[in-house]
Amino acid sequence: MWVLEEKASAFQEKGKMFVVVAPAKLQVYTVDLDVIRQVYLRKKDFERSPEGCEDMPELLTPSVTSAFGADWQRHRRITAPPFNESNMKIVWQESLAQVAGLTQWWISHGEDGLRSSCSDTMTLALNVLAAAGLGYSWKYVPVGQISEGGDDFSARYRDNLALLLTSIRLLGTTPKWMYELGPDRVKYLPKLFRDHVLAAQAFKKQMRQLVEERKVEVAAGRANENIFLNAMIAKSVEMRQEKQAKLSSAGGELGGLDASGAGGLSDDEIFANMFDYNIAGHETTAHSMNYCFHILSVEPRWQDWIREEVDHVYGASALDSSTLEYEQYFYRLKRCLALMYEMLRLYSPVVDMEKDVLGEGQDLRVDGRTIFLPKGSEIHMSNLAVHMLPEYWGADSEEFRPTRWIRSTLTSSDSAYSSDSEFKIRTTGEVLDSEEVAPPPIAKESFFPWSLGARNCPGKKFAQVEFVAVMSYVLRLYRVEAITLEGETPEDTRRRIWDWTQESKAEVTINFREPEKYALRLVRRQ
Repeated sequence: MWVLEEKASAFQEKGKMFVVVAPAKLQVYTVDLDVIRQVYLRKKDFERSPEGCEDMPELLTPSVTSAFGADWQRHRRITAPPFNESNMKIVWQESLAQVAGLTQWWISHGEDGLRSSCSDTMTLALNVLAAAGLGYSWKYVPVGQISEGGDDFSARYRDNLALLLTSIRLLGTTPKWMYELGPDRVKYLPKLFRDHVLAAQAFKKQMRQLVEERKVEVAAGRANENIFLNAMIAKSVEMRQEKQAKLSSAGGELGGLDASGAGGLSDDEIFANMFDYNIAGHETTAHSMNYCFHILSVEPRWQDWIREEVDHVYGASALDSSTLEYEQYFYRLKRCLALMYEMLRLYSPVVDMEKDVLGEGQDLRVDGRTIFLPKGSEIHMSNLAVHMLPEYWGADSEEFRPTRWIRSTLTSSDSAYSSDSEFKIRTTGEVLDSEEVAPPPIAKESFFPWSLGARNCPGKKFAQVEFVAVMSYVLRLYRVEAITLEGETPEDTRRRIWDWTQESKAEVTINFREPEKYALRLVRRQ
C-alpha cells in the first residue's frame, strides 16, 4: 500500500485531501482532521456499505464487524461490556505469566540470539486471548514444540485457532462454499486450503460445544463472568430476557434463541464474535510488541528511560503474576504506555481507515467550501500519514521519541520533556510519580490507531494492559540487544535495524517483509 511507503509526504506534496479517479468509483484520501471528524460523526452518511461486506470471511459473519444499524447496536451492546476491569486483571496476570515463559525461551539462545521474535510474540498474544476469552491458561511453548498440560479439547482448540490465525490471509480468499464441504471432498483440496478449511470446521464445532457448556454454567450461576465468552453469553441472556419481558407485557412471545438472537445473540453470532475477538487482538498487539523489541534493541537510551520507571514502580517486588496486582501497578507504568503510543504512532497496525459514501451521495465541508461526493465513493482516512504529519506533530514527527507523550504535574509546561536530552536528569521518584500520559496539545485529535467514532476498537484497554505488562517485565530483568554483524559499528547496526523497520508490508496488519531477517537477544541485567 502506497501510504505505508510515502506516509505523510504525499499529502505534503498534494494537499490534505486529494482524489484518485477510477472508472468504478472515486477514492478520496485525506489527513484533514475536520473532514475526518465529519465522517466519523455522520455515521449514517459514511460507513462501510453492506454490499461491501458481502465477501467478508465466513468466520466473521454475523459479528459486530459485519453488522450495521440496529443490528450492529445489538452486537455492540453485548460484546463491549466484557472488556471490563475484571477482565483486564486476567489480561494483566496472564501477560506476566506468558512473558516469563517467552523470556526463558529467548535467554536460552545465549549470545547468538534468535530470529523467531515475530512468531514468539504471536504465541504470547494467542495465549493471553485464550485466558481472557475462554479461561484457558496455556503454558508458553515456542512454535514447533509440544505443549505440556491441558486437556485434549483445549489442546485441539489451541492448535486449530493458531492455524487459523497464522493463515489469516486465506480468510479473504477461501470461497464460502469450501467451508461447507464434507470430509470426502475436503481431502481433494490443495493442502493449504485443506488445512485451513479443516481447522475452520473444527473451530466452529468446538465453539458450539463450548457455548453449550458455558450457557449451562451461566444459567446455573457457576460461570466466571470475568471471562469474555461467559460475559458475552450472560449479557446476551440478559438482553433476551429484557426483550421477552417487553414482549410479554405487550402479549407477544420470543422465538428460539438460535433462530434470530431475539434481542441477544444467536449461537452463530457468538461464534463469529469470538473469532472476531481473536483476530482483532492477535496480530495487532503481537506485531506491535515485535517492532518495539527490535527498535529498543538499538535504542539503549530509551530502554534506560523505561527502566527508571519500572525499577521505581516494582521496587523489590518479585515479578510474579500471582502477586503483582493489576490495580496497584498498571496505572503507574506511564512511560511503558507512552512507549506503546509512540510505537503505534509510527507503526500503526492498520494504516488506512476506509468508509463508503452512502445514500445518494453526501456533502462535505472542506476549507470553507462544500463539495459533493457521489454514492459509492470511498473515503480513506490515512491515519499513518496523520500520525507523521509535521503540522500536527512538529518538526520531529518522523522521529521515535516516547517522551512526547509524557508531561509532569511538577512543571507548568505542556510536556515534561521538550528535548531528548532532558529525560536523563529526571530520575527522582517524585518526578516519576508526577508524570502523566497525555498527547501533545498539537496532536489531541490526530492519533487514532484504534479508530474513532462509534465503531472504535473496544479492545483498546486490553491491548494496553498486555503491552505494558510484557514490556515492563522484560525491561525490569533484561536488556534487549540487536546482533551486530561483522565489521559494523553500533551506529551501523542502529541504522540497519531502523531501515529494516521501514521494509514493512500491509496485509491484515503491518509486519516486516522478512520477519526473521535479523536476530535479537536478551541479556540479564546486572
